[in-house]
Amino acid sequence: MENKSWTVTYRNRDNGQRITAAVFAVDQQQAREKAKADGREAWEVESIEPNEETLARILIAEFAKKQSGHFACPRCGKMTMDAESVTRNALSRRVGCYICDTCGTVEAIEDFAHKQDSLSTWAIVREPERWHMLSWISDNIKIDGHEGMWYIIDEGDFQITPDVNGKPQTLTAHLFLLESRKFGDEAACLIVDKKKADRHGGRLERFRRFGRHRVGGSAED
Repeated sequence: MENKSWTVTYRNRDNGQRITAAVFAVDQQQAREKAKADGREAWEVESIEPNEETLARILIAEFAKKQSGHFACPRCGKMTMDAESVTRNALSRRVGCYICDTCGTVEAIEDFAHKQDSLSTWAIVREPERWHMLSWISDNIKIDGHEGMWYIIDEGDFQITPDVNGKPQTLTAHLFLLESRKFGDEAACLIVDKKKADRHGGRLERFRRFGRHRVGGSAED
């Protein structure tokens, strides 16, 4: 069987602090055995989940920060959300995100039956661009002025200080690090911010290019 990546969450017995680490194993049992053998004496294994589940959780949590009722339900993908106030919808039992009432009922039934669907099955994870999100699965991105297709290899929040009207101005932006699908690590990566995504057309429009590489948590031209 092929190894896959698992996210291990450790909890410090003394102060309650939590950290995460990745292990490679063929199944969850082997991942737990490797995690326990990691030599962290003050730490106990709190949870283990597939890495794709962790990435799905991060994506949904990022969407929840800007969620409004004008989006489709992130769980089922249907236009069944109360558009007047997002808080009139059901709060998911899996992650801090609002979902439609039908999905809220489904999650309650799943809990009663002690069976939970993976977050990776959520519609927003399968097609993040419908919710104006980019994720680790976003692929085949075309950037104007650059050859071939690109894909995301990292993302994060950065402060940049470009010149605006001849004067430096500090801006905070959520940036994506893209690698060329054609040239791989033989070509310089691109750092961009997202304005509008349309994955179905294989095109990422209205991107502003901030720089070529990451330096100490900032982007440079």
